[in-house]
Amino acid sequence: MAKGGDLGILEGRTLALIHPVTMAFLFGATGYAGYLGWQHRRTRTIGEEISALKKALPVPAEGAAAVSTPEIDALAAVRSHRCNHAARSVPAC
Repeated sequence: MAKGGDLGILEGRTLALIHPVTMAFLFGATGYAGYLGWQHRRTRTIGEEISALKKALPVPAEGAAAVSTPEIDALAAVRSHRCNHAARSVPAC
């Protein structure tokens, strides 16, 4: 503590915690930004995953309905959900 204690409670303890709290906030903000970036990348590349899964399906016979799998349906649902929420920021929707 400073000689004389002019700042009272603000000397030492409280001010000393500003730096660690700021660093913890920045660490959390960086992690959240990374998570949002990963989500955006996944949204942009999900069409490629759907296309690859569709290519792996057997070709339907003439006049038969197209074959679908739960994987393709799940990926399509994720894509439509994300496209509905961010239609302006994701032009590939």
